[in-house]
Order: sequence, then structure tokens, then C-alpha cells
Amino acid sequence: MEGWRKRVNGDYSELRGVCHNPKIGQTKEEMECQLEYARRLNLNAVRFWMSQEEWEKDPVSYEKMLTDFTDSCKEKEIGIMPVFWSGNFIEEYEEVTEAEWEKKRVYAEAVIRLLKNEKILIMWDVYNEPLCNNYLRGASPEDYPWKKEKLVRDLRKHCELIRELDPDSPMTVGHELSSQMDTTSDLVDVLS
Repeated sequence: MEGWRKRVNGDYSELRGVCHNPKIGQTKEEMECQLEYARRLNLNAVRFWMSQEEWEKDPVSYEKMLTDFTDSCKEKEIGIMPVFWSGNFIEEYEEVTEAEWEKKRVYAEAVIRLLKNEKILIMWDVYNEPLCNNYLRGASPEDYPWKKEKLVRDLRKHCELIRELDPDSPMTVGHELSSQMDTTSDLVDVLS
């Protein structure tokens, strides 16, 4: 596959997108109806969260749902920006173990294998708002620096994992604040 730098011009100013998530159990017809609203609003991109936990419960059904959603986006000429993980729901955090990294690798490999060659793939979003959670929000001023450092260390490993698995597609991390972008700016292609 040709490198992403040859597929995109580096100018994303034409993107008009929304966050919209496909749902387990949603029919292809329901997806198409929702995406038709997006098309009528002249939206041409959709950022959507995926769930490692839901994928692990039933990979076949989850991948079918992703394929149906991607096919619906293709029919409407809507580009996709899948999000692998989200930091919003972190209440407590322990660094990821080797066994957990292996599970993350298997999940990410499956998703990348499924979607990488889709012409509508704009980029991977490795992590949604990784530093926007109760784990950091509730930290004391003394604890905040080391808690953030622990999250950032694993966040960077997540970026390295996606880059290793797909060196050909652009990637980003959807940070909550621009002041947080320095935690991954050397690892991503697009600052977000």
C-alpha cells in the first residue's frame, strides 16, 4: 500500500465532521439513516469510538458492525477516523501489564486489518482525551504529577503500538486541551 503521505495532501481544512458512534445491535438501515443526516448537512467525516471490551466479548459481531458502519460511510462518501481507546472513564489507573498489552495488540491488529485498506480512512485516533478523567481530576496537587506521568507513559506506548502495527496511515490523539498535546506531539502526524 502506498504511504499515507502520498494519499493525503496534508491539508485537512476541507473536513467537516462529527463524532458519531455505531452501536451494537443497530441495523445497517439505522446506520444509513443517521449517516444520511450527516450527508445532508454536508458533513464528510465521522470520528467514532470503538470498544476493546465489546470486541473481546464477540469479535465476529463487533467486526460485522464496524464493517456495516464503514460500508454505510463509504456509500455516503464520509471519511472515517476510528478511536481505539478513551481516557474519559478512568477512575483508577495501574500501568498496563504485559498480558493486557498483548490483549490490546490483538484487538488493535484485528481493527487495523479490518479497516486499514479502506480508502475512506482519514487517520487513526489512538486515544480520546487521555488526560480528561476523574483519576487526574481528583488528584491532589502532590499526586497529580506522578499520576499524569504514569498515564502519559502508557499513552505513548499506545501510540507506538499503533504506529508499529500500521506505519502507513496517519494517526492522532484527541487531546482535551492544546496544552496536553506535547505529551504525544513527537509520535503523531496530526495534532488534535
